[in-house]
Amino acid sequence: DGAQLVEEQRVVTVRNLWTFETSCFNMLRGRRPLGTQGRLTPDEVAASCEGKDRCDFCDVERMTSCEPFGRMRGEHAVTCGNVFKGAGVHGLVIWKQHFPHRLSALEVVDGFEVADQWFRCATSWDADRGKAAFPVLFWNMFRSAGASQIHPHMQVQLHTAPVGKGALLRTQSKRYSTDGRDLCQDVVLAHRHLGLARDFGETVCWASLTPAVGGGEFCVLGSVGSALEDIAEVTALLIASFRRLGAEALSIFALPVPVAGQEAWLLRLSNRGPCVPGVVDTGSCELHGVCSVVTDPFALIGAVDDEIATSSA
Repeated sequence: DGAQLVEEQRVVTVRNLWTFETSCFNMLRGRRPLGTQGRLTPDEVAASCEGKDRCDFCDVERMTSCEPFGRMRGEHAVTCGNVFKGAGVHGLVIWKQHFPHRLSALEVVDGFEVADQWFRCATSWDADRGKAAFPVLFWNMFRSAGASQIHPHMQVQLHTAPVGKGALLRTQSKRYSTDGRDLCQDVVLAHRHLGLARDFGETVCWASLTPAVGGGEFCVLGSVGSALEDIAEVTALLIASFRRLGAEALSIFALPVPVAGQEAWLLRLSNRGPCVPGVVDTGSCELHGVCSVVTDPFALIGAVDDEIATSSA
């Protein structure tokens, strides 16, 4: 009964001794009353702001700015300048599809290909200006994940030096390599030993033991020297896997990281919960760097296996 569950609950704490990421797993926390009665569905949320009269991104050519080096165009997505910049070189990749949860795998792949084009053109354009050459990609789906617009879009940025967690990971990787080991490869290896990693050619994904938020997290690591678009198909599969488990709002960030003395793209995909949250999933605990997790990573990787089986059928 409920009392027994409370008395016998198990909390499993996982610490990465090199990055200091810390997660406390307790599945019972997922049963907390969160007041979700009357919550809108993703379709209802997206439909409420669909159309050129209600959504600027439904009218990209007229309502968004064009960057000095032009627009990058794909079959399903196009770039524009970000008027409200968060970096010196900062653009957007906007899909034609208005409903973020309805993006197909082909549309996701096309968006990543367009992002790759933007990174190449932006780097070339800035080569004799600020010399920004460190790319970062952000993608938030629905407002509870931090999206300012419901219409699906990714932010693409170039920085003149590594920033944020990317800079920290580079420092940690350098310190770790003094013993002749590779930090990113060993993180993959640890998850592989526990059955939490899956390979897709030269790309590997895993259900993280140290997610950034309580809803759980998938990570993707591309092969050394590969492009962002090379991990797009796996990313689309993981998005579908999260949807299979009921996730609505999702957050993604991706950036190149040091692997085997070279560079490879690392992507982290986090479950942010309902598209309209009853409770925000990031509080003082998460801001401090300790995450309370309510999603079993073994259930996450199981959803990947189920999605693969469905796709292959």
